[in-house]
Parts: sequence; structure tokens; C-alpha cells
Amino acid sequence: PAAAEPVAEASAFNGAPDDTVDTTGTSLDTANEPGGTLADGQQQFSVKALNTADQSGAAKSISVWIDTTAPQASVSSPPVGGLTNVAAPVITASASDAHSGVTASTVTVLVNGSHASVQFDSATGTITSSGAAGWREGPNSIELRVKDAVGNAQAPLIQSVTVDTSPPEGTIEINGGASVTTSIHVAL
Repeated sequence: PAAAEPVAEASAFNGAPDDTVDTTGTSLDTANEPGGTLADGQQQFSVKALNTADQSGAAKSISVWIDTTAPQASVSSPPVGGLTNVAAPVITASASDAHSGVTASTVTVLVNGSHASVQFDSATGTITSSGAAGWREGPNSIELRVKDAVGNAQAPLIQSVTVDTSPPEGTIEINGGASVTTSIHVAL
């Protein structure tokens, strides 16, 4: 006897074919799946549609980055509580994020509450901020705010630095102002 040809009937609800599947209302809550929540990092998902005739197409895959961790940042100069004679010192800091990353648009530097210009080197994670915006003679407040690409934020880093560009003033008096003395000891 001749082998029977496989016959596939692709019908579903109300007898209509189901070769096209609308998945717009489909979701998967990973928290309710075995293993629970997903770890930070790249996660691969594959989906395969199966019709009522038990036929399937090729699996479709998508990569999704999971990032629940805030970036790490630190200010390297000027030092915390430092004293400088530069009217507008350059601020140098670093930032890194292992998952979604940090960009210049996610970094904010404030000097005494005023926004300072920011340059960010994504290859090294180096943040530099220069310019006179906000600096004043005396105590100053520096605030560094860093978020990653998905919005996780490190707590703002706030530190103080004192700008002192004025040289010291005063007078020196030797031996009460005498220009000549017989003593081998001099009183200042």
C-alpha cells in the first residue's frame, strides 16, 4: 500500500485558520515562573508559535537587558574638603555601570546648585567638568548625580571645597620697627 500523505488541518476557533497568531495580548510574568525573577545582565527569550494542528514555525528570539543596579561613581578631584587657589577648579570623577551603561546625558554636576558643563569619556568612564559656572571665593558645594541608561541612580555625591585665590596680607615688624639693633636676637 502507498504511504499516506500527511494532512494538516490548520483550524482553530470557529473553524478559522490560525496560521497567523496575534500575540499582542500575550505576556509572561517571570516572577511567577520557576526560578523567579531574572538576574541582571542579558537574558535571551525564544518564542515558538504552535497552531491547533500541532505545527510550529521557527522560533523567534529576542535579547533583553535586565538592569536593577545603580551605577557606581566617585569624585577624584578636587579632594573632599580640599583647598584650592584656582578660581574655577576642574572637577574630575569616574562612573561605571555593568549593564545599561552611563552616558554624558545621564551625568549631572552642580557647583553651588548651578549646572556645570560635563564631558564624559565612555571608554574610560571619566567625567570632567570645567568652567566658572557657580564657583565663588570661599566654601563651595559640589554635587555629582549619575544615572544609568534605564534610570537607576546612585545617591548624589556631595562634597565641599574651598576656593582661596587671595594672597595673604599683613605686615612684619622687627624689633618694634627699629632699623638697627645691637642684639643677636630679633623679635618678630
